[in-house]
Amino acid sequence: MVKKMTKNQDFWKQQYPNLKLLRRAIFNELANMLPASLRLLCNNILDGKLKPYKQNILTGQDTKDWANALIELYDTSPRTQWLLMEAINDEDKEIANNIASTYDQSTDDLSSKSSDQKAFREELSGGDSLDQCDYSIENFDWGKKETIPQPTPRGQDEISKLQDEVEVLLVTAVPTERDAVLRLLKPYPGSGLVLEVSTDPICYLGQFGAFKTAVVMCEVGALGLNAAFNAVQKSLTTWQPLAVIMVGIAFGKSPKKQKIGDILVSHHLIPYDAKRVEAAITQYTASRPDSDPILRNLFRAPLNWKFERPDGKNCTAHEPGTILTGGTLLDNLDEKVKLFTDFPNAIGGEMEGAGLYAAAVAQKTPWIVIKAISDWADGKKNERRSHRDVAAAAAAHFVHYVLSNQFALDELKKSRQ
Repeated sequence: MVKKMTKNQDFWKQQYPNLKLLRRAIFNELANMLPASLRLLCNNILDGKLKPYKQNILTGQDTKDWANALIELYDTSPRTQWLLMEAINDEDKEIANNIASTYDQSTDDLSSKSSDQKAFREELSGGDSLDQCDYSIENFDWGKKETIPQPTPRGQDEISKLQDEVEVLLVTAVPTERDAVLRLLKPYPGSGLVLEVSTDPICYLGQFGAFKTAVVMCEVGALGLNAAFNAVQKSLTTWQPLAVIMVGIAFGKSPKKQKIGDILVSHHLIPYDAKRVEAAITQYTASRPDSDPILRNLFRAPLNWKFERPDGKNCTAHEPGTILTGGTLLDNLDEKVKLFTDFPNAIGGEMEGAGLYAAAVAQKTPWIVIKAISDWADGKKNERRSHRDVAAAAAAHFVHYVLSNQFALDELKKSRQ
């Protein structure tokens, strides 16, 4: 709504307190005027209330110069800004009305943006019904310590015998993830044992689903002596699997649309550590790799998969999407809001994916990241009980379910021939 114009300077001060928005509104209106009209307005204004400034104003040769010169008059003095508004109103009420309308719209937009930002923050933070569930993981097969197999150590000579047989490499990053996978690892075919081979990193060999599988655990993060890149690179040098899969836990985007234990499958990764900031604009410079299309299709919301949480709710396998990956543990709502503002289509985030894909691509091995939501990275991890065991078990069960189909990797076998 256009405000009623008066010559009372207190009116301008009360009705237009946001000097930045008023500055922008005045500049936009003056910059859009025809040069002759702007020159006439400037002459009339500078012959009146702003006469002391006339000598320095009309020296420019185009509209932008004149508009800038007028604006600069009140950059250091709010009083001069309101004087300019009063002078414009005296000379041309239509222009003053246009400035008022632009200011009103900017104020509405700012209010709307603030409201949208508040709603977005609320969407990205919150709890889960599992927080109120009193449960012990020892009451579930996926959480009992005794269900973790006791591997039988084997020496380096075992590598030469089995390195051509391994079909899948599963990569984990913390003991919770590793143990969730090992609970589902059956004895290596023909040996009757789950094997532990003293490679770097240590490798566990067995049958996972229908396939001969190697399981390793790297350190948290993509880079570092024993982090994802080096661990996967070494493992792929030792074994020649058909596929390498990162399986474990991640942070989710929205507790309003997701829940603890839900499965995130990577369509592609976005490494957010590599960035350049110029003039308050963040540019992310890393490549954004796609996961292997055959694996992506294989793990795309399989029918009949079910994993029940301690509160009786079933976990959901979401459509493959964008997963953020970075080397720093994220547990801050402000940082999370910024990330998902920059990447609104992302479905969650984790810490090792960039190292996995870099090593896998170098070895020309198909790869994918599959993780389950364990938290919301909103700064409230310490206020809620940990659900890492639930999420790790859900992710391991999901991968195991898909790989229980003996024909699951046939397309990858064909592509290798």
